[in-house]
Amino acid sequence: MPDLRSSQGVVPRRFTSQQLINIIGSLNKSEKRYINLNLKAFSFDEDSNGLLSDFNKIEKQLDLKKKKDSLIITGNSTRLYYKIIDILYQLHEEELPNTDSSLKNLKRAKVLIFKEHYKEGFKILDKIINDAFKYDYLIKMEALELKLKSAISAADINYLKNQYVNDKELFSKFHKEYFNLMEFQNMEALIKLESSTLYFFGDGHPITKTYQRLLENEENAFHPLAKIYYNKVNAFLAMKSGQPDKAYLYAQRTVDLFENYPEVKIKNIIIYLKSIRNVCVVLF
Repeated sequence: MPDLRSSQGVVPRRFTSQQLINIIGSLNKSEKRYINLNLKAFSFDEDSNGLLSDFNKIEKQLDLKKKKDSLIITGNSTRLYYKIIDILYQLHEEELPNTDSSLKNLKRAKVLIFKEHYKEGFKILDKIINDAFKYDYLIKMEALELKLKSAISAADINYLKNQYVNDKELFSKFHKEYFNLMEFQNMEALIKLESSTLYFFGDGHPITKTYQRLLENEENAFHPLAKIYYNKVNAFLAMKSGQPDKAYLYAQRTVDLFENYPEVKIKNIIIYLKSIRNVCVVLF
């Protein structure tokens, strides 16, 4: 969008981006209040004051019954847009996906390493990496990457000589198990789609055949959630082929797995409830 400038060199005015209008328009009262207080608390220079002023201006204009065709601000629309997203992240951090103690510990480790307290930072990273009861592979891989980079930066010869090889193997293991989970997740979605459409439009099952090897044994699934998808798919296919007794075993196994892994259950409560529903469907 072009700037509206005067020949006297006044501060240019800019059209507000639709992205910025959309994000501000979606805010509830508590979010608006939190953003306003945050911008006000850090309005210690001209740029920060400008962000606050532009936010208030757009918010008021969006609240008008008769909205203007073009919302104009004095600052940078993109900068304000990302600032609002950053503030919303702070507000909703506990509610966001993949947010748990591991992510908090990873942040703490980053701060300690930034302050050159490598020993303390590495202890926290090892806690994340070696926690056998957590399956957040991406955070574990990020922790391993941070540990390696920090060891290189700190010239930690002992780590590079004695621990690097083990951590490299761990990274490969987490990487393999993460994509195994993605494969089962993708398989479940595709097979349900294919089986539902072909129920009306044909008998071929090319997607199901592609994943037949994975469906032969639960041991092919590594992550507890991958095992759950394995059993969900097999229960679904058994019902489609008219084998309710076989479907019941798979459906009940899905519920049992959730009970055996409460951490997975808490993070996937909707899938857990659907698994109970599926057992009931098979019994009916």
